[in-house]
Amino acid sequence: MAPRVRDRRIENEWEFLCNAQRRFSTILELLGKQASPDGDSFCFVLHETSGLVEIDRRKILLCSHRAEIRFPRFFPYVPTEIRLDRPIFHPNVDPSNGFVCLWTRFAVEDTVVTALQRLQKVIAWELINQDPRHVIQPAAIDWYNIRSREYSLPLPYTPIPNMDPLVTKHAPTPLQRRSRLS
Repeated sequence: MAPRVRDRRIENEWEFLCNAQRRFSTILELLGKQASPDGDSFCFVLHETSGLVEIDRRKILLCSHRAEIRFPRFFPYVPTEIRLDRPIFHPNVDPSNGFVCLWTRFAVEDTVVTALQRLQKVIAWELINQDPRHVIQPAAIDWYNIRSREYSLPLPYTPIPNMDPLVTKHAPTPLQRRSRLS
């Protein structure tokens, strides 16, 4: 029996993520993958990505974030979900469970690396969705709108570069077509 689309896609995403770790080992550290009846997940640590946590009403800067990307049961037709082990202070991150609201729109073509790139932008306050349907920490929006913050935004991070899995290093050169003279 041939593997299901979902299983094949998750295996491809894992290979894609392993390749990203090999190329960007200072930024991405893979911890493993898990399978369960309601979805699969990959655990990782994102380094060189500054984010804020709030402790006793003070903002503290962290540069490494342990997280899990989850592939729901109906993936790739529904988006991936990301949870941070230690929730950051950000309007689109749930302070109780670390859920990150990544997607304002979702496409089946979005890869795990696309999700990680968006996660980096959220953590560093480069990506902020102020739509009330996506705001989970209203206090973070209030802080963001104050001009005299203790940190200037966006916070520094080393971005994971684009890695399109469909483009190969040695792609064949397109054939020259003859133009019609008449």
